[in-house]
Amino acid sequence: MDPLNEQLTQLGYPEAELTLFNPGFGVQFQFNRWILSYSTNTRTITDDNNVYISETMYRNATFYLGFDAIKQPRYSLYPFVGLSRSQLNYSYAAKPQGSVTFTNFFEGALDAKEINNRIMHLDLGVGFSVQKSWILGVRGGYLVPLQDSRFTAFDGSVRLNGAPEMAYNYYITVTI
Repeated sequence: MDPLNEQLTQLGYPEAELTLFNPGFGVQFQFNRWILSYSTNTRTITDDNNVYISETMYRNATFYLGFDAIKQPRYSLYPFVGLSRSQLNYSYAAKPQGSVTFTNFFEGALDAKEINNRIMHLDLGVGFSVQKSWILGVRGGYLVPLQDSRFTAFDGSVRLNGAPEMAYNYYITVTI
């Protein structure tokens, strides 16, 4: 995300903030040695102060199919292939200073921006899990873009030319 933050900083806007930990939810099914899984996660970080409010939201959904390479009832080691869709939304709004009337709020020049980036990937990787009455798993993968990474505004209706490229490449996921 460095190219995005470099451009935001050059333009005088706060950085898009993300963390490594993004809570989510998923399900995993195992049929013989085949593993089918769906997971989704999202995280929103808000920076709210007296001058502005900015918000960065990351969302991901993944569906994959794997094949267990070892025949152990409680352990699975599996290569997998799947589809992953990632989305990043960034919004910024300058807060008006002083007293603001309803009319002034709508007639004044409000500095508010919102951009988003959506991309679909082919998800290739390897996972390991321990199954008892619960599942503990670790997956690592590489994301191959299936489309151009592009930023848009107005909920995807306007493409922003000259925007920085987003690179979602490698990842590690821990599932409890």
